[in-house]
Order: sequence, then structure tokens, then C-alpha cells
Amino acid sequence: PSPARAEKSDAGQRYLFIGEAYNAGESIASLMKSYGISKATIVNHLERFLAAGNALRRGSDLQTLVSIPTEDQARANAAFAELGTRLLKPVFDRLDGQIDYDTLKILRLLYTLDRAP
Repeated sequence: PSPARAEKSDAGQRYLFIGEAYNAGESIASLMKSYGISKATIVNHLERFLAAGNALRRGSDLQTLVSIPTEDQARANAAFAELGTRLLKPVFDRLDGQIDYDTLKILRLLYTLDRAP
């Protein structure tokens, strides 16, 4: 297969490569550069990796992706505790749209990691 085809063939498994590399100590910034993908895509892959039953380290670089005040983070965590983490829209609405979806995805990942066994 051509190199382009080989790259495409791992698309369905890419979350595994991203999750394993992150667990091995790769930073978010390094993964973004290596794979040529956005922060949001990295977060999506890490969420998928975790949802598939894999353990994920809680690296400090995840927290640095969040640039909102800790009070707002606490409000989001309270909304996740009350409404669950499956859907973001109810949490977004509860917070009156004051926290964007990309930030909520990161906060959901952190919230889930903080409650993992």
C-alpha cells in the first residue's frame, strides 16, 4: 500500500496510538505536532481511549489546556456531578453557555480521570 493509504488505514485505531503515547509521557503539544492534529482532536482521542476501558494518566499538561478560573471549573464539575458526563449540552446549558464546548470536553476528561479507580 502507498504511504497515504497506510496512514489512512490506522485512522480507526489512532486513538490507541495517541492514548498509549500520552501514557508513555508524550505531551499534548508533542502529540499535536507529531500527528499534525489539533488540541480538540487529541482530547477526543484521549476520551475515546479512556471510554474503551484503558487507563489514562492525569498529566499536568491536561490541566494547562484549561484557561478558565478555578471557580468556573468547580461549577462545571458540580454540573457534571449532577447531570452526568455522557452529554455536554445539559452541562453547557446549566452553565448558561459561559464555558465553551472545547473547554467542557477537557473538563469532562479531567473530571472522569479524577473519579477513576
